[in-house]
Amino acid sequence: MKVLLTGAAGFVGTNLSENLGANHEVVGVDLQTPKEAMREVTYVKGDLLDRTFLDVLFKDFGPFDAILHIAAQARVDPSLVDPIGTYRSNVETTINLLEKAKKQSIDKTDRRFRFIYASSEAVYGNADSYPSKENDNFRPISPYASSKVAGDVLVQQMDGKGVSTVVLRSGMGFGPRSPPIQVVTKMILRCMDGGRLLFPKESLFHRVKHPTRDVNYIMNFVDGVIALLKHPEVSGVFNLGSGREVDMVTLAKQIIKTVGNGEIVMDYDFKYRYGEEGMRTWLDISKAKKAFGYDPKWTLEKGLVETYDWLKRGGREFYSW
Repeated sequence: MKVLLTGAAGFVGTNLSENLGANHEVVGVDLQTPKEAMREVTYVKGDLLDRTFLDVLFKDFGPFDAILHIAAQARVDPSLVDPIGTYRSNVETTINLLEKAKKQSIDKTDRRFRFIYASSEAVYGNADSYPSKENDNFRPISPYASSKVAGDVLVQQMDGKGVSTVVLRSGMGFGPRSPPIQVVTKMILRCMDGGRLLFPKESLFHRVKHPTRDVNYIMNFVDGVIALLKHPEVSGVFNLGSGREVDMVTLAKQIIKTVGNGEIVMDYDFKYRYGEEGMRTWLDISKAKKAFGYDPKWTLEKGLVETYDWLKRGGREFYSW
């Protein structure tokens, strides 16, 4: 199958490119040149906000059997500084791609054309219940989360209108090639240098509620996408996390154990970001298991070892390219 992969030069996109290229014809699009290009992937540099570029892309490389839309401004802090830019990166690009998908000739005899959108755990915010299910209410608490909600809804609304759509709400991904600002990678790097991992210290007047995350090794997400592509009949919304909740202090302790260095320091002066304290994330993955056999085989512990080993083998140099 011919797959258009957006965000192909990023963390998730690179890992997908590495694993999809063996069995599918992959055209990877990104604003940046990939630091690690995969031989099986055809890379095209361009801006998804540019509709003329998209016209040329679909004309020269289409038609596609599936669009796998990963590209996004994927961080909370930049969205607080530039919410309009985040909206354009995450919502306007999605609209542009949906319009192209709708216009493309999609009547194929062997499979249904699909639009697969990478959403986020952030759409649930302070969820109604835990673990969060796909039909829970949206409760975004940042411009980034709100932009993912908008894209999520737009893709769902297109389902059945000439396109079969899938929304994948991922957990907090980590692994080789994850950026140094990503929480897990940042902690590992700090521990490798013998540094301290800071957390708020409780006082008589304030009991700290440490946030939790559904921390998911990248290969679980990649395996989930590969499994999904084998089931062209599947559409809808699916959580693609680890199915496990871990608080940040427990995560830090596991990282220190993995690295064999570093320490946790509780500091009265350290504060979580606004809205972060007490925030829980835990995804119910039973729907994806039933629909296309999603089975996250990589545990947190095993994923941390793999990530640490990659960093020791020269992963730091990867960031300096």
